[in-house]
Amino acid sequence: MEMLDVTAGGQWTSLTSFGLSRDLYSMAIVGNELFVFAIGTSALYSVELDGESKRWLGRWKKRKSVPYGMLLTVHLK
Repeated sequence: MEMLDVTAGGQWTSLTSFGLSRDLYSMAIVGNELFVFAIGTSALYSVELDGESKRWLGRWKKRKSVPYGMLLTVHLK
């Protein structure tokens, strides 16, 4: 089990992972899906989240397209 504490905009988020043993470069949430960009393998993974509780709803999926650069979550008003 891995646990990662991340801060953004003054709020802390905990990411607990079972089976995703990679060095994380960046991550972003789009809708109810968490995207994680791993370094070393240059792989992009995603997992569906359950609304407020942010629990995993399934298994990690490896994406075919990989971004160039960091992932970033932007909150639009």
